[in-house]
Parts: sequence; structure tokens; C-alpha cells
Amino acid sequence: MLLWRRSSSGLAMPPDPGTPWRVMFLGQGPLAEVAYARLLDLPEEAGLRVPVACSNPDGQGTWWGTAQIRELAGRHGVRFISNARRNDSLLARAVAESSINCLISVGHPWVLPGQVLRSIHGRAAFNLHNGPLPRFGGFNAASHALLEGAARFGPTLHWMEPVPDAGSIAFQETFEIPRDATARSLHDLTFQAGQRLFACLVDHLVEGRLPPRIPMTGPPAIYPRRALSEHREIPGTAHDVEVDRKSRAFWFPPFEPAFYRRNGKKYYVVPALAMSDIATAHWTADRAFSCGTTT
Repeated sequence: MLLWRRSSSGLAMPPDPGTPWRVMFLGQGPLAEVAYARLLDLPEEAGLRVPVACSNPDGQGTWWGTAQIRELAGRHGVRFISNARRNDSLLARAVAESSINCLISVGHPWVLPGQVLRSIHGRAAFNLHNGPLPRFGGFNAASHALLEGAARFGPTLHWMEPVPDAGSIAFQETFEIPRDATARSLHDLTFQAGQRLFACLVDHLVEGRLPPRIPMTGPPAIYPRRALSEHREIPGTAHDVEVDRKSRAFWFPPFEPAFYRRNGKKYYVVPALAMSDIATAHWTADRAFSCGTTT
């Protein structure tokens, strides 16, 4: 059965009328869990199915502490693939076996190679990134933006390529970064904006339209997973602006805050507005270190 069409230029086209989108969903974290639930809540007449999902198998070792995608997949009879380790061949096989014609990634922790993307019928593959592209690609976009004193921030939903966080932009939303923003509060603002972008994508697919393809412009930057850790310590020569930026850029409970050392001891530095988070988060140093050192 034909599940996709390809234009004369080789670009993806929506399925023929009456043929549903068959989506493989990959992702983890709060935004991914909300997005996945939104897909499963669509009525049958929307013409969008999600026969395969890939996410974290449990909440242990994650800062958000849940595995709602796995749980929802189990309740709805969706084939589930763990992302605990890289599984490119398994994903490619699932694409073929489930006749996948659309891939949606929201916080998937592994770079998808060309092998997987080429296996998507028509290559309708999208990624929702939690930062503005191409300036803040990779990991911990909010923290890096605060460290650099960026003025604006926001998520990007883009067409996927084998290169991380590359490909044409489908939708993007930016907002002014509040002067007292922390990594956590910026994450929360991006969480809300990300839901709006995801809704735009779903609306397009349900209406039988593909999203726009807007070329990325500007110098790209891809931050590796552990690139943030080297900036966590505040040097003794730090000026006030650097101390302020680091205190806010590393405030994301339960992860370790910014710190400085004196006489062999470590002292944490947190922004004043973080006191309300401390009162409600119930986090401890043991909990912070158990989750690693990056947000």
C-alpha cells in the first residue's frame, strides 16, 4: 500500500488522501511526554497513527523522573524501543516493518544517522530542539545562552538531516530572555513555546500539508553533552557579571549549581530567586550528583 508520495524534486509529499501518516516518535523528557500524549489523543479521523515509540525505559537516573512514553505505549499497544543505548539498526528495522512515513523527534538523546533517515518513506522527519538554531545546537542550550548573555531564546522545529540540529526550519519561536532568568525558568518558558510549535506541526500533518522549509542562517554552534561542566566552577578572579551569569546558568535542580573553591572547600552560588525553588524541589546533593552534572 502506498503510504507516501515523492515530488519530482525528490522532496517528501503528504500521503494520498485517505492514507494515514504512520509516525515513529522518538524522545524523552517533559516536552516529549506531552507531545507524545497529544499524538495518541488525536481522533482516528485525524489520519495519524503512531505504531512505534522510542524513549527512556524507566525514570531512574533522569532529572524528570518519569517514563510516561513507555507507559502510554504499553497501554495503547504501541511497539516500544528503549533509547538506553544507541539502536540505529533496530530503529531502521522498525521503520520498514511498520511502514513508517514520518519521524518525529523531541529530545531524542542520540544522533540519527542517514541509514535511519533514508529508511523513512519520503524522508518526512522532524526534530523539536529546545533552543534557537543554528546558534544553540546540541545539549544544554538554555545554560549556554545564559552564559553567553544572549538576549533572546526559544525552540526550533526543523527538518532532520544526518548532521545534528541541521536542516531547514519548519517553525521557530523566540522570546526575550528575562533579566533574572535561570536555566530552569528558561526551560519552562521553552517548554510552553515548544508545545505551540508541536501543535503547528500536528495541524499541518492532520491537514495533509507539510511544514515550510526555511533555510537556517547564521553561524552554527553544536555544544557536546559535557561541554557545560568545564564552566561550572567560578574562578577567584570572576567579575560580578560572570558570577551572576553562572549562578543562573547552572540553576536547574536537581543538578549541581555553580560553585567556587576556597581553602579546599566547595561553596555553591545560586541566584536569590532560586530560594523558592529550593523550598519546593526537595532536592539534595546526593540526588544532584546521582543525575550527573549536565542539564
